[in-house]
Amino acid sequence: IKNSGFFIALLTPSKEFKEGNFATSSWILMEIGAAIAFGRKVLILVEESVDKNEYDGKLQRDCQYEVFNKESFSYKISDVIKRLKKEWDKNQLQEK
Repeated sequence: IKNSGFFIALLTPSKEFKEGNFATSSWILMEIGAAIAFGRKVLILVEESVDKNEYDGKLQRDCQYEVFNKESFSYKISDVIKRLKKEWDKNQLQEK
């Protein structure tokens, strides 16, 4: 995480709540926190069944979130790759 340029987290269901929503792994939340602490740009992909209270308001406001479901995942990943390439190209120009 410390040596990365970007950090992408994938929040998927881990434990089911009685209401039918899901928690995600606490480990990934800690990894997101580490990425934030190292000043990395963070993009969080969240499966829609993960309870919003698991991550919303607990992490920095400058994290970007993309919610997906099984049907929209391939579209979201394609969009994320385009965004990363654009950011990569911008960083390369700044380094010159």
